[in-house]
Amino acid sequence: MVAPTTMLVRKLFDKPEFTLPFSKFFESAENFFPKKFFASTPPSPVPLQKRFLFFKTPLTSYYHFDIIITEITQAVIQLNSKNDREYAEQQFLSDYSMDDYDRPAVATDIAAFSLRTQKVGTYRMSPELKLCVLLIKRSNHPFKDHWALPGGFLRRGESIDDCAFRELREKTNLTPVSMLFVDSFSAPDRDPRGWIISNAYASVIGEETSKTANVADGSDTGWFEISFSGDSDNSFLLELRHGDILLTARLAPEATATVRKRYKIIENCGLAFDHAAILAGAMALLKREGKYHDALFAFLPEKFTLSALQRVQETLLGTPLLAANFRRKIAEFVEETDEYTEGAGHRPARLFKRKALDNG
Repeated sequence: MVAPTTMLVRKLFDKPEFTLPFSKFFESAENFFPKKFFASTPPSPVPLQKRFLFFKTPLTSYYHFDIIITEITQAVIQLNSKNDREYAEQQFLSDYSMDDYDRPAVATDIAAFSLRTQKVGTYRMSPELKLCVLLIKRSNHPFKDHWALPGGFLRRGESIDDCAFRELREKTNLTPVSMLFVDSFSAPDRDPRGWIISNAYASVIGEETSKTANVADGSDTGWFEISFSGDSDNSFLLELRHGDILLTARLAPEATATVRKRYKIIENCGLAFDHAAILAGAMALLKREGKYHDALFAFLPEKFTLSALQRVQETLLGTPLLAANFRRKIAEFVEETDEYTEGAGHRPARLFKRKALDNG
């Protein structure tokens, strides 16, 4: 027994519960059916260019027609279900109002670190490296005349990462070598202007680049030597020194469900907002990252001595390292160059560079 396939399929689509036009179905049928359902005798396939002709053939067996109708019915039901879901979501979004919820302002604050060389003793002695962070003296309220990290507010259509790079570049004329996310600081009372969530970053600035720091609004800036150490009473002392200026804060570790370390400010002298807590978190992050060799290269030029690389890790970790152990561990990450240091006042040292990453 035979049946007019095209006519019956058209009748199927004429039912009110199906909204997909018959002609549109044939245009997109390829998206709905596996190849075996376009067979003249299952499972023998029909060439692609003949599949639609099969549907338009006036007569076909009920056997093939039943398979086709079943699959068409299922596909159209699924398509209509998808259309219903999309319509429901569009209706929901059109009725949704962000004004129904309290919304904080969003900002970024950046702890821009640099290792700065300090000459000591005679020319034969290796210079010391001092870990420093860039602070800006605020010229406006709140916290006028206090020192603060560079930062600012998120703009519409901007990601948090983009905001951090832009704010550092606009506020200081610096472009970081790398940027690490520290934590989000969201205490409702952290800023007297209102509810402002700050996403804090730690960035690394090369020593030569750090000399170009220049704040756009003319505020005072300074690279402060920074130290962060624990005391016997389970508190931590944060010290920042720039010339005759000394800023201090005492903090205590805060319980947290995340892997990030957080600190609560107990005493604060000279730092704006909760930037002492941000700096404590950034220092803890640098110390963790300093254990891994990837983080060390950001503080150095393209070519460096192994001694300089070792001093970077010692400075970040706050502890001396055995040269032999350090060189054994770092060997797989560096490669020799044919160049040597010049004019250092002692025997020239070979320069190394970071080994190219193997992406294979």
